[in-house]
Amino acid sequence: MKTEKIAVLLKISMIVGGIVDSFMVIIFLTPILRILIFGENPAVHTPQYEWSMRLLGSLGAAWTALLFWASKKPLERKDILFFTVFPLMFGAYASTLYGFFTKAISSRFFTLFTIITFAHCPFFLYIWIKANQSEKK
Repeated sequence: MKTEKIAVLLKISMIVGGIVDSFMVIIFLTPILRILIFGENPAVHTPQYEWSMRLLGSLGAAWTALLFWASKKPLERKDILFFTVFPLMFGAYASTLYGFFTKAISSRFFTLFTIITFAHCPFFLYIWIKANQSEKK
């Protein structure tokens, strides 16, 4: 794959990741959206839970900014995609599995998060591998 094409695919991946992440930030920071979108039970909205959602939202906002920043020089900052998948998405998905099996999160949240994770993480890894291979040539 040509370097120019890889750069475009890296940039697209980073921008799409940033857009998806920005929507998740809005959802995590807005309790009514979590109820509507994920089917959360309002009874779980304790102060501790809301604190953790706001913490998650602030970390998500930082990662969103990082992805958009990386998209400005995609070849130089390609490793951001790797770190987006490992440990970020891998850890988030492991936590989501735990939440699903302990019934801490709704099946709707689990389904949506699974779709989001498996829709972009394999592509992120694929394009990151291609970028590294082209760099070695």
